Amino acid sequence: MKEIFSNMPHVTADELSRKGNTFLVDTCFLIHALSGHQGKLLRLMHNHSLVLTSFTLQEFDFVKHRIDEKVREAARSFFKHNTLPILDIPPHPGNRKGEENYVKTVDPHLLQDIPDPSDAVLIAAGIQTNSSILSRDRHHLYTARLENSLSHYGIAVYKDFHEVPGWTI
Repeated sequence: MKEIFSNMPHVTADELSRKGNTFLVDTCFLIHALSGHQGKLLRLMHNHSLVLTSFTLQEFDFVKHRIDEKVREAARSFFKHNTLPILDIPPHPGNRKGEENYVKTVDPHLLQDIPDPSDAVLIAAGIQTNSSILSRDRHHLYTARLENSLSHYGIAVYKDFHEVPGWTI
């Protein structure tokens, strides 16, 4: 997988913030999408700009041995034929201090709403790039307090395909 991901294009935070209609894909959402929902993922890619972060790719690489072989094979197949741009961000999964520092540079109050820095990293990247988030972890990420906090940034967190604005069956 590393060789496939290494050939994907990279984008900067500035490029994404100017682009609009962008969604950052969380690891859990990526795994869900590759677990039999590749068609929906392709439709979403057709109508919106989906981006993976370097943090997400590192998390995916870390957990891939725990993912069903069929999903790993689906990921290999999908990414051989489809690319998603990668946003390089400084933190690395498991480096709590690096995660906290990155989040604080984007919004010093964000960790008050999201106590786990590894969860806050993608939200911070979303704020930095004016991108919404696709995450299956929304139930513990997207509290009413966080929703109010993010509303002034104009971004949102979506848990499933059908929640994305403009989604049709």
